Amino acid sequence: TLPAALRALKGKAARQCLTEELSHHVQQNRAILDHQQFDHIVRMMNCALQ
Repeated sequence: TLPAALRALKGKAARQCLTEELSHHVQQNRAILDHQQFDHIVRMMNCALQ
């Protein structure tokens, strides 16, 4: 769930994993996200940056 993912992002390894996954996907394709998917990615990135 999203709340569990956000709690996990308090750890350095989880933040690093998220950024590596997003970087990998950006290099491979130009996926189109729906509004909810985009919102989840933004929330996870905001959490990782805090």
